[in-house]
Amino acid sequence: MIKSTDLPDVSSQNFGISEVYMRRNPQRTRLDSNRPLVEFFPMGPISRFADEFRRTEFFTACIDVARRALPAPLLVWLRSQMVRNLSGGPREVFTEIYRRNIWGYQETASGGGSTLHYTEKLREALPRLVADLNIRTLLDLPCGDFHWMSEVKLPVTHYIGSDIVTRLVENARIRYGRPEREFRTLDLCKDVLPQADLLLCRDCLMHLSEEMIFLALANIIRSDIKYLLITTYPDGKNRSIRIGDWFPINLCAAPYNFPAPLRTIDDWVPPFDQRQLGLWEIESLRRICPVSG
Repeated sequence: MIKSTDLPDVSSQNFGISEVYMRRNPQRTRLDSNRPLVEFFPMGPISRFADEFRRTEFFTACIDVARRALPAPLLVWLRSQMVRNLSGGPREVFTEIYRRNIWGYQETASGGGSTLHYTEKLREALPRLVADLNIRTLLDLPCGDFHWMSEVKLPVTHYIGSDIVTRLVENARIRYGRPEREFRTLDLCKDVLPQADLLLCRDCLMHLSEEMIFLALANIIRSDIKYLLITTYPDGKNRSIRIGDWFPINLCAAPYNFPAPLRTIDDWVPPFDQRQLGLWEIESLRRICPVSG
């Protein structure tokens, strides 16, 4: 597990990182969602039954109904409960989420935001943006199971799909790999990122703790990549979560303080929260948050 002492050395005006971590506030980091009504034992019969139930079409239908019918605070609490027993760093947590299908969709292991229905508009808009920017090499991190992206005809010469979950990468390589389309296991927070014209970072930071988000951003800024296309919620409220949980990250608000994006792509369908993929030149982020090393 990465400690706060591993954070990049940047000044307080850059993403507010010193203010956030050098002035630790125990009250802020204590999450009410860590107070469950019932304790579940990961290897017990209830947990094993739940793992099998999450793989059924009925469970997927229940999730869709819940999103439409339940109040937002209850949905947030339920999301937290699904991951509250998971421990370790991002690799361990997301591997367990994949192994147990905790996000509960049969169509795709990557959750409700990666279904063909959810990504219909994105699959139309993304190739146009890539062509407009004259992108030749695209790094897709995290690529998940490559389900929706397999239906996209990208005008690129080289696609690099990467994920922290080794089994996802291996399966995608076997099923979708070809000379111009490769798959690698990468950790966005610490691994050296391959050279690319565009980094697509969709549905990632919103599942990380604040500490891990800053590590990921610092790693992106150190990379030799020109553009960043990343998930952001214009009306989202930032908070710190446990790894694997969810929150509507707003990259243009404190403590991240990104400038206005160059372009945006709407990336949502009802009843999900409204959100976008925002485009930034990474050089503009370096001026805000210079990182050494």
